[in-house]
Amino acid sequence: MKKRLLLAATALLLAACFLTGCSLVGVNEDKARELAVAKVNGTTIKKGDYDDYVSYYLSMYGIDSSDTSNEELVSSIKTSVLEMLIEEQLVLQQADEEGLTRDNEEIKKKAEETVATQKENLLSYATAQAESEKESDDSIDVDKRAQEILDEYYENQGLTEEILLQQACDSARYDMMYEKTIGDQTPDDAAIEQKYKSLQAEQKTQFTETPSDFVSATGPIAWNPAGYRYVKHILIAFDEEIQDELAELEQSEEEADQEKWATRSQEEAKKLQSKVDEILKKLDDGESFDDLIQEYSDDTNGKADEDIVKNGMLAGDGVNLVEPFLKGAMALKKVGDVSDPVVSSYGVHLIQYFSDLKEGAVPLADIKQEISDTLKEENETAAWTEAIEAWKEKAEIKKYENRM
Repeated sequence: MKKRLLLAATALLLAACFLTGCSLVGVNEDKARELAVAKVNGTTIKKGDYDDYVSYYLSMYGIDSSDTSNEELVSSIKTSVLEMLIEEQLVLQQADEEGLTRDNEEIKKKAEETVATQKENLLSYATAQAESEKESDDSIDVDKRAQEILDEYYENQGLTEEILLQQACDSARYDMMYEKTIGDQTPDDAAIEQKYKSLQAEQKTQFTETPSDFVSATGPIAWNPAGYRYVKHILIAFDEEIQDELAELEQSEEEADQEKWATRSQEEAKKLQSKVDEILKKLDDGESFDDLIQEYSDDTNGKADEDIVKNGMLAGDGVNLVEPFLKGAMALKKVGDVSDPVVSSYGVHLIQYFSDLKEGAVPLADIKQEISDTLKEENETAAWTEAIEAWKEKAEIKKYENRM
């Protein structure tokens, strides 16, 4: 379970309900919301709170709970939410035992700061709505109307300053209990080196057998496979309408559309030939490829990304690049070479072979901090999970799953 998964969602849930007009508390709803879906050491977890969080997570996935095609996922979300609410209650009960109560001065201060931020955010939503209303009625006083919207919202949700502070206090208590429980899980150098060697051995085998796994790998990379390089490029882009037309043709499985793509892309490329020739002449005259990128390239993202500007972009098996570009990049023979014009659905590219990704072990110094951070997170998760399970073992937990 991730730290504060439910409590951290509270602010998002408040904002979502403000924008959509949903009801969290449901002051006018029937008594079903007051029923228990679970009890933890005698403390009730209310069906209303449970339903609100289930609805929130379903909306995150874009799922309608009545859609029978998603029954398995809906059931999984419902089960997970109940377990998280139970675990949250266990943590807060443990916090009480440790003296981390709502009247703790440090907790109260954190809660007041949180509520102040929440209220500022809600006021900004209300102000935006009031400004929108003013567009069709110039007589509206935005500040006054925003406060009216906010007051209506608080009333409809059954929210008060006290309730917001209680929620924020519980969030702070949970945080402090988490930090107290996990302690300092920073790994020592021996653990880091052991993890490094383990990663290196695993990745050498994996990336040698399936090089494309290197591209999709997450976490520290301790071994680089052969066959990857860094490239830079100058893009002379087609107009957006042409890009859309070519992309649609390129994605089609019809042979006629593929032939049309080849013809249309070359037709459009010819219109850019004079600019391509201008760039090639400057390269022949000794101008820097990097300078020409800044002067001519329409790839604004690449020009703004400091890492790409400095090191280029990765090319090789499994890298998410359009096929003509990838083929052109990998066809270059030696570092420093520049391709002939390469045509894609984006436009015309001039590609420079900038450098090779060095095959073999990545020096420990290059990834030591990343390994340390990974190990620390793994250790914290393990310590927290162990604590949660221990509290569950001691607790009296009763679930009313027929009310879910």
